[in-house]
Order: sequence, then structure tokens, then C-alpha cells
Amino acid sequence: MWFLDAITSGFSTSTSESRIQYFRIIIGIACFAKFSLALLNKGWYRLEKDGYTHYSLQRRMGVEQADLITATYRSVMVIRLLASIAVICGIAPRISALLAWIHRGNPDRVC
Repeated sequence: MWFLDAITSGFSTSTSESRIQYFRIIIGIACFAKFSLALLNKGWYRLEKDGYTHYSLQRRMGVEQADLITATYRSVMVIRLLASIAVICGIAPRISALLAWIHRGNPDRVC
């Protein structure tokens, strides 16, 4: 029922700042866990030049774009991990959340 009230009021009701900060911290921890587990599960070596993932990416996207994605993949992983830490700490949370959203788990969505 509260959701219908919030929709009809245009989400104009105020909420406490602590709830927003708790939500930000929980989202940051979830992103950090996801990105660090991706690194622990050999995500760093996912797009090796001689691997199947790189080969299938070349077949789907072309050689030039696959090489571009492969070249930027590791740096994007590090940026996402640092952005999730910044979300947890509250350092520029909107920009950090945007950086953590980049590349959402698929290597062909980098570019």
C-alpha cells in the first residue's frame, strides 16, 4: 500500500538520511563482493588472446573491436572495483555508482 501512496504523491515524501546512506553502503558492498569474486574466479584471465572467449568475441564483434575490448577489459575491472570501494566510502557516490555500472558483467558491453 505504501508503494501506491508513493507513486500517487510523486515520491515526494521525505526519508531519513541514514536510510539512504545504509542503502548506499549495502549496494557498494554487494558490488565489491561481485567484482572481487569475478577477479577470484579467474576473471583477470578471461579474455586471454589464445582463449575461447576471445575467439568467440572476435567471431561476434570482429577482430578490431574484440582487440579493443581485450585491451580495456582489465583496466575496466580495476576501475569497477575501485568505484565500488568509493561507493562504500561515500566518495562522489553518483559518479562512483556510474563507474561501477559500466561493463555490467559482459565483455562485449565495454564499448
